[in-house]
Amino acid sequence: QVLKELQQLRKEWRLSNFNFTPDQKKRYEDLTAERREIVKGYYANDKVWIGPSNIKLTTKEGKKDDKKD
Repeated sequence: QVLKELQQLRKEWRLSNFNFTPDQKKRYEDLTAERREIVKGYYANDKVWIGPSNIKLTTKEGKKDDKKD
């Protein structure tokens, strides 16, 4: 829900010549802070992948199997 509202505010921002009204600016800052807290919670609860983007066989067994082929 937070992301949808942020996207809507960004869309309005583009349509209004890249200017926020004071109320829109305040709401955008609040939503951004809320989103950052959500993401921090993901990191705190280990719900974020931290590692290489390309996963390959990294075990010794996997490397031995590759050499046999």
